[in-house]
Amino acid sequence: HDPGWFGRAAWNPQETALCYPAERAPPKTRSFFAADADGSDGPAVAGAQHTWGVGKEERWGERYADMSPLLDLYCVSVATGRAGRLGNVPGGPRGARRTLGQPVFSPCGTHVAYTAWDAGAGPGDPRRLGMTYCFQRPCAVHVSPVGALLDALGREG
Repeated sequence: HDPGWFGRAAWNPQETALCYPAERAPPKTRSFFAADADGSDGPAVAGAQHTWGVGKEERWGERYADMSPLLDLYCVSVATGRAGRLGNVPGGPRGARRTLGQPVFSPCGTHVAYTAWDAGAGPGDPRRLGMTYCFQRPCAVHVSPVGALLDALGREG
């Protein structure tokens, strides 16, 4: 996807960690009429393949057709190579219907400021044009602490 719109990886001031946006894996879905047995990939949400925000989602437009509409922020430790998702974001650990991007570390390196766009596609939301022609979507700037996450990622184990 175009890293310019949703942001590129950001170094912390100590240059020991990166924060970057990446696509969120959608939940598994199944038909109401499918067997109840859980697959090897874990449980699936019954009947959600046609539900906005679960199995069906709004896209960012023709320029971003191959990109998921929901992005999360991840941090990676340079020393260990371990990565983890930023969990303390608006809308809960999965960010609800928000797309997160444009991360920037605070000068002390213990917080990340980022943009959270409304990904839309709610039951009452109208279908919108893509980002190429309609780039003024609702968004907000948030700050989340990352010190504990970076400490956990930096530990060998």
